Amino acid sequence: MTELTGEVADIIYKNETSGYVICTLYTAEDEVTVVGFLPYVSSGENIRVTGNWVNHPDYGRQFKAETFEKLLPQGIPAIERYLSSGILKGVGLATARKFTAKFGLETIEVIRNTPERLEEVRGISYEKAMSISQALNEQWDLWKLVSFVGNYGIGNKNAVKLYKNLGEDALNKIKENPYVILENCVGVSFKVTDKMAMDVGIDKNNEIRVKAGIKYALSIASAEGHTYLPKTVLIEYLLTFLEVEEDAVLSGISGLAIEGKIKIYQNEKIYLLPLYQAEKNVALRLAEMGKIKSKYKVKKIATELENGIVLTKEQEECVKKSFDSQIFVITGGPGTGKTTIVKAIIKTLEEFEAKVVLCAPTGRAAKRLSEASGIEAKTIHRLLEIKHIDDEDRNSLVDAEVVPIDADTVIVDEVSMLDVVLMNNLLKAISPSTNLILVGDADQLPSVGPGNVLRDIIDSGKVNVFSLTEIFRQAKESMIIVNAHNINLGEMPEFNQPDTDSFLVKANTYDQIMHHVIQLTSERLPQFKNYHPIEDIQVITPMRKGLLGANNLNKELQKVLNPYQGEKRQISLGDRVFRVNDKVMQIKNNYDIEWRTKYETGTGIYNGDIGKITAVDNDAEMVRVVFDDGKEVEYDSVQLEELDLAYATTVHKSQGSEFPVVVIPVFMGGQRLMTRNLLYTAMTRAKETLVFVGNLSSIEYMVRNLNKKERYSGLKDMLGEGLEKIC
Repeated sequence: MTELTGEVADIIYKNETSGYVICTLYTAEDEVTVVGFLPYVSSGENIRVTGNWVNHPDYGRQFKAETFEKLLPQGIPAIERYLSSGILKGVGLATARKFTAKFGLETIEVIRNTPERLEEVRGISYEKAMSISQALNEQWDLWKLVSFVGNYGIGNKNAVKLYKNLGEDALNKIKENPYVILENCVGVSFKVTDKMAMDVGIDKNNEIRVKAGIKYALSIASAEGHTYLPKTVLIEYLLTFLEVEEDAVLSGISGLAIEGKIKIYQNEKIYLLPLYQAEKNVALRLAEMGKIKSKYKVKKIATELENGIVLTKEQEECVKKSFDSQIFVITGGPGTGKTTIVKAIIKTLEEFEAKVVLCAPTGRAAKRLSEASGIEAKTIHRLLEIKHIDDEDRNSLVDAEVVPIDADTVIVDEVSMLDVVLMNNLLKAISPSTNLILVGDADQLPSVGPGNVLRDIIDSGKVNVFSLTEIFRQAKESMIIVNAHNINLGEMPEFNQPDTDSFLVKANTYDQIMHHVIQLTSERLPQFKNYHPIEDIQVITPMRKGLLGANNLNKELQKVLNPYQGEKRQISLGDRVFRVNDKVMQIKNNYDIEWRTKYETGTGIYNGDIGKITAVDNDAEMVRVVFDDGKEVEYDSVQLEELDLAYATTVHKSQGSEFPVVVIPVFMGGQRLMTRNLLYTAMTRAKETLVFVGNLSSIEYMVRNLNKKERYSGLKDMLGEGLEKIC
C-alpha cells in the first residue's frame, strides 16, 4: 500500500449515492488523479489516502484509494476553500472569508465546538450558526468513523453504511461493541471485529464477544445452506472458534434466546430467529394446505394438447391427482414431461375460467416456462414485488413486504432452487383459497440459500407428491437425457456414439483440459453446428476458484472470445475487466436497479440473469448491459460489483437455466464437491449438445460419490409433527 497526502483541487466525477469519486489531488510533489470511494470529499479539503497505482486504458496512471482520512485544512486560504466548497449549505467564499477574518486559524475549531460564537459575524443568526455546526460535525463524525474502521481494512462503503445505520454516535457505539459491525455490514469477518474488540479492551470471555460469536457461527451456517445447527455441533465449533469454556457458550446461547435473537427448538436445534420463523411459517402453511381439498371438481382432464401431443397414462394420472388437494408437488428428471403436464393442467382449468399465474426463481427459468406454456411467467421476486432489501442479509427478507398474488392457481417451476426464506414470502402472498402446484427435480442441487425445501416437502409425506419416472419417446432419443437418468441410477454415461449429442474429449492434466475447453468454445463447436461461441455455448464448472474454476476460465475465455482491441472500450474492477460485447451475469438480486425496454420500464435484476455489455463509459464509470429478456440496465461503479463475466459459470449459478451447448471440465477435486447430483445438475443444463472435457475416471468418481453435504433443515420434521406441535 502507498500513502499520499494533499489537497483536493478538483472533483472530476462524484456519485452522490455510492460516494465514488474521481478527483485531482495536489501533493507536495505532483498533481495526481485519485479514484475510489471517498464519501463527502470536496474541493479544498486536505486528505490522506492509502491505495495502489493503476493504469487506466484511456487516462493513464491513477491512484486507486482503498482508505482515506480527512485532515484539517492548513492555512487561511485552505480553510476558506474548504468551507466554501459546498459542504456547508449557505456558506460561500464571502462568508468563509468573514469567518477566517474573525477567527483565523481557529475557524474550524470554533464552528465545531463553540458555534454560538459565529453570531459575532455579521449576518449569522443563532439558528444558522447551529445549522452550520451540525452539518460540519456530522461530516466530521463520518470522517472519524471512516478513518477508524479503515485501519482494520473495512472500506469506505461499509463505513458509510455503518454511519447510516448506527447514527451520529456510530463510532462510540462501535468502540463499545465492535461486533455490531457484523450485523450491519456484509463481507466483514469475525476475525476483523475480534481484533478491533481486543484493541479497545474487550476480554476474550466477555459476554458481548461470546454472543457475537454464536450469531456469527449461525449466520455462516445459513450461508452454507443450514437453517439451524444442532446444539452439540454449535458448541463444539464455538469452543475452538472462540477459545472459551463451555459454560460461557451455554450462557451466551441462553442469553440470546431470552433476548429473542435466536430460537432453541426441541432443546437441540439452534436457529437464528428469522430463519426459525421462516421455516415455521412454511411448515404451518403447507401442513394446513395439505389437509384442504382442491376447490376444482374436475370431471374430465385435457389429455390432448396442441401439436398432436397426447398424455401418457402416467401423465394422465398426474394431472388428475393435481386436482385432489390445494397443494400438489410434481417431481421428475429431464424428459419426463413435467412441462407437458403443466400445459395439460392449464388447459383443464380453462373450463373453470381460472386465473393461473406461473413463476420461477430465476429470469431464465421464467423465460423457459413462458416459452413452453405460452403464458407469461415471472420471477418470484418480480411477482411478489419485493423491494428495498439488502439481499446479502437473507434474514431481513423474512419480513419482506410482498404484494398478494391475484390467482386461482399458482404454478412454481424449478422449486429445487427455492430456499426457505423465498418460499416463506411466496406463501405469504398466496391467498387461503388459491391452489399451489410445485414443479421441480428433487435430484438436482439444493438451493444456494438456507433450507432444503423441495426435498423436505417430498420426504415429509404430508403433501401429495407425484414422481414421474417414464421418459418421453422424443427424450429417449437424446443421450443427454438418457445419460442423466443413468447417472442418477449410478450407471456410467455413454459418449461419442454415432449421431450422439453427448461427447467426451479426453484430457488428463489441468492444462490439457483448459486447452480443449478454449478450443471447443472458440473453434470446434462453432464449426460443428454453426454454434455462436458466446450466445450458444456455456462452460459450466464445479467450482469458482482454481485453474479450472469459473473465475480463471472467464479470464482465459475472454482473451480468446472477446480480446482487447485498441478501439474497444473496457473498464477494470479489481482483477476483472469488463469489455464491450462481454457476456456477463448478475450475481446477486438487486430489487431497485432500474431497467428499460422498448415498451416499458421497471426495477429489479436478479441473481443468474445473463446479458451482454453494449457500452462502457469510462468517464462516468458506467457500463450498459442488455439482458437476454431485452431489459437494458446501466451500472454505476458500485453496482458493477454485482456483475461477473459469464463465459463460464458454476453449477450452482447455472441452475434454472438451459443452454444449447454445455461444456463441462471434469477433474478430481474435493470429495464434498465432486458429487453425483452436481454432475447431474450440470449436464441437464444442456439442450442440444453436451461435451465433457477430462477423463472417465473423474466422471466415474462423481457418479459413485453420493456424498451430499448434510443440510440441517427442520422443515421435514416440522411438517411430520403436525400443526399442534409446530405451534
